[in-house]
Amino acid sequence: MSQENSIAISAQTAVLPSTTVAVAGSVRVQVSAYSKSPIEISSFTAPTLDNAQILKSAATKSAASPQGGYETTVNFDVMPLALGALEFPSLKIEYKLDNQKLEFLSPPVKMSVVNPYESGQIQVQPRDIKGPVSAGMSPWVPALIILAAGAVAAAYWFYRKNKKEGSVVSEPPKEPPRPSHETALEKLNAAMETYRKNPDSKVFYSEISLILRDYLGARYGMDAIEKTTAEIFYDMKHRGIEMKFCMSARDILSSCDLVKFAKFLPSEKDLEADWVRARQFVEDTKS
Repeated sequence: MSQENSIAISAQTAVLPSTTVAVAGSVRVQVSAYSKSPIEISSFTAPTLDNAQILKSAATKSAASPQGGYETTVNFDVMPLALGALEFPSLKIEYKLDNQKLEFLSPPVKMSVVNPYESGQIQVQPRDIKGPVSAGMSPWVPALIILAAGAVAAAYWFYRKNKKEGSVVSEPPKEPPRPSHETALEKLNAAMETYRKNPDSKVFYSEISLILRDYLGARYGMDAIEKTTAEIFYDMKHRGIEMKFCMSARDILSSCDLVKFAKFLPSEKDLEADWVRARQFVEDTKS
């Protein structure tokens, strides 16, 4: 804690005393100011992080503190997007006290971002493995083997006969597979139609995430279904894909993760915008 302008300042995550947070989860960084008189937060700027996304930020009004005086907080909800060290930087926060415009500097917050499945934060319940089941041979098995062998022999005789007569029927040519972007766009349109009939944002965003991951796998030959958003982002970077496309895919999938896992309820305007962004991403990256 540091003293500045007669107020005490602290910054921490909502998971203290532990600073270990889960990738693609949500963690709150809270900057608290303690003062003898009420203050009013007038201005602050949320930082831009390379490996995390600021979901929202807000300041609270001064409230009486149990220790005496008043407590005023500025909260930042952060979604980590990559494993490893993450530092929330020091911020300049402006406030008013007794009609004076003042400012203080918050201390930085360091966090360690981990995979919750590998770190043990999420326990996977093991299932019993059934032992081998012994079964005797059915009396019908020898007869079926004989019948199958006879069918193979008859088919081979028929093939040889038609080949000699020049009347072998060739299979019709198979249609070439449809371009992955056409399939993705059709699925995105269908997802929006389904949402309009049954407006469930969690189902909608789950479908958008699956469609986009499936498209990334078909377009770039990568396994995107089982990977986290951060893993997909770094996989795309290592494949030499343009950074604007890497960031666009990351932002869309992060929005999906926020609704799927953090129980965030988007507005109709935001939902429509995310759907348009997903379609535009497919259009911009089609081969």
